[in-house]
Amino acid sequence: LVAAYRAKGVPAANIFLLGQSAGAWSSMMAARKDHSGFNAIVAFAPAFAGTRAEEARYPVWRGVYRPQQIAYLRAARRIEALIVGFSDDTYDRPEDLRPLESIPGIRILAFDACNAGHGTAYSECFRAGARAEIEDYIKQRLAAR
Repeated sequence: LVAAYRAKGVPAANIFLLGQSAGAWSSMMAARKDHSGFNAIVAFAPAFAGTRAEEARYPVWRGVYRPQQIAYLRAARRIEALIVGFSDDTYDRPEDLRPLESIPGIRILAFDACNAGHGTAYSECFRAGARAEIEDYIKQRLAAR
């Protein structure tokens, strides 16, 4: 999609990747691979390795693959991203995402006003409560380019 918009003449500075859950994680992986085609990411509840409660049932996902992907991401020179996490998320809470803060350009925002778990980003409470913060991030990124 990014390539299609770029081919239509949309400047990279005007393209933002937004994703929820695995879509958020995929956006970060795309940025790690090549961030030249877009400005930044807004990632809501990034996750890919199952819930914390499933760790014993599927230990390789959270015990092997997740640390491998975090290490891959942390090897990035820079990833421009606002990551929004929720403390009541059954996948990854803000504290579970903290290792990503070592990557230059990443900022983690803990948003806990809605009590809607992993799907918080889909709630009206979230849209109303986090809108200004997300808009400010996008404006700052547009100004930086």
